[in-house]
Amino acid sequence: MDNLIEEIQNNCKHETWYHISTSNDEYEGRTYFTCKCLDCDHIEEDRSRDFKNVIYTKKNFRDVQIKYKELKRITNNPKLILEILNEQYIEFKKGV
Repeated sequence: MDNLIEEIQNNCKHETWYHISTSNDEYEGRTYFTCKCLDCDHIEEDRSRDFKNVIYTKKNFRDVQIKYKELKRITNNPKLILEILNEQYIEFKKGV
């Protein structure tokens, strides 16, 4: 089962992310995000500038993921999906 999950995550394009947390590197002055892919549940930590299409909300991941997958059945445009999700769920802004 773990091999199947790993294969799915390795083949995923990770087009849209759910923001989990933000951390700052005081020494280098960089901001890092921990995000979870809405397609495959892959969790990644990287510089904030490297994440594209991130939804910032405190809503439950699974609730956002269900809505995301409903929208993905209608359109494969990640920018449009993110815009719709942000209209419904946005609670705070990037970097907060």
